[in-house]
Amino acid sequence: MEHCNIEFINEVDSTNEHLKRMVRSKPIKGPFCVSASSQINGKGQRGKVWKSDPYVNVMASYLVDDEHRLDDLASMSAVVACSIANIVSECGVKDVKIKWPNDLYVGDNKIAGILIEPLWSGKQVKQIIVGIGLNINQMVFPDLSATSILLETGNIQQVGDILVALYKMLYRNIGAHGTDFLAKMNEILYKKDSSVTFEIDGRMEEYTVKQVLKNGNLEVEKGNGNVELEHHRVKWVI
Repeated sequence: MEHCNIEFINEVDSTNEHLKRMVRSKPIKGPFCVSASSQINGKGQRGKVWKSDPYVNVMASYLVDDEHRLDDLASMSAVVACSIANIVSECGVKDVKIKWPNDLYVGDNKIAGILIEPLWSGKQVKQIIVGIGLNINQMVFPDLSATSILLETGNIQQVGDILVALYKMLYRNIGAHGTDFLAKMNEILYKKDSSVTFEIDGRMEEYTVKQVLKNGNLEVEKGNGNVELEHHRVKWVI
């Protein structure tokens, strides 16, 4: 059986923050994963908190080394998103979509989130931490439009088995050459060819979603022209 280098923690503030502290304190090489049963301050995009019930979901951070193209964070995001989509689909969930820039949805409900953080050495990216939150057996999501594998399939899953399956698929896909994960991502892009409202500099703009570009920006259409949206400058409204 393929060896998985996974450290299990009962409770932590954030798996990404915990892994950062580990890397700062001693040399660690990937593949390496930190998995927590419970997070008290899980991190999401734009400083949001990832909320999850204890023991029922995957909350993990994966370390990726400098032997890969760490400067190409857009490609890394596509690899990670496609890896999660594959695992969720293999569990029997239908119509999994990738929502730009870092979420996975079933219908209009979020099932997983991604937070990729580079670790710098001077002006070079030395390693990357890939944080993943994946809803497995959670049944209730107060005040959130979210879902889980259990809610979608009716089947309880072994969280540890999915964690290991994700570990193997993620690192296998990261090391793959010649696979166009961006194309795969665009095949299952959330709201593709649909009208979506974004908040840009305090104003609301409606665009038609077309595709994610190689630079990580979202190409959208308005009228007869196409423009690019940068994820750190816009907010997805509806």
